[in-house]
Amino acid sequence: MVYIPGTEGKKAIGWRTDIDGLPTNEEAGLPFASKHKGAMHACGHDIHMTVALGLLEYVLQNKQKNNILILFQPAEEGPGGEREMYDNVIEPKYKVNEFYALHDSPEWEPGIITTKVGELFAGIAAVKVDFIDTPGHGAMPHMTRDPLIAAASFLLEVQTLISRNLNPFDAEVLTFGTINGGTAANSVAKSCELTGTLRIGSKESLEFSKKRILDIAQGVAKAIDVKVNVEIYDAYSPVINSPEITNKFMNWMKSRTDFKFQEAPITMTSEDFGYILK
Repeated sequence: MVYIPGTEGKKAIGWRTDIDGLPTNEEAGLPFASKHKGAMHACGHDIHMTVALGLLEYVLQNKQKNNILILFQPAEEGPGGEREMYDNVIEPKYKVNEFYALHDSPEWEPGIITTKVGELFAGIAAVKVDFIDTPGHGAMPHMTRDPLIAAASFLLEVQTLISRNLNPFDAEVLTFGTINGGTAANSVAKSCELTGTLRIGSKESLEFSKKRILDIAQGVAKAIDVKVNVEIYDAYSPVINSPEITNKFMNWMKSRTDFKFQEAPITMTSEDFGYILK
């Protein structure tokens, strides 16, 4: 974190960049690719850091009337490091009037800058569902109950949350990315765990969806006669841009001929900058 006092100092402007690495091999073959096997700055974090360093260099060379805070934030991927830094460092020590960030995206052509008033990125809740019973032999499945069957039934049934329980005009995505259960081909598993992500806009839809996931999991468990544990926790708030500041920025962008600007739709991408905006 770098704080640069301004010439007038009546107002403080914050710029935040995330600096995470991810457990991924970088195979781009580019000169600036990661030199560490199994780790890279994916999700655009290398671009975010480069922009922040360029901004810092500019501010140091060109004195600003406002105070400037450049925040290099860890732990955006997963734990949500923004909350920790804001609550324990920024809020007690620095009174920032406006906070900005960017997020690069491959869905846009190079050179386009885009944003929108109000909700830009969805909120996110993490979901874990674990079906459990007594393990058994695959040749005698009638002697126990099968958590894998319960998991498969749940995975199919829970998709009706989006297609049959929510307004089609509401932006929401539910994806289960892992399913793990069993230790041998000829055995009935003791448990089967699914983990997923729920991307959603409104608090009302989030609370309804959390209840519906729990109801479906418990219903499947009762039908197949297994136990189930469900954990759903809110990870990130939606990124909701200030109308006043965003309109001012958009009008300035549209007045320029040296930039390409395009208004963005809501995207189901999530990131923890929403905590500062909230």
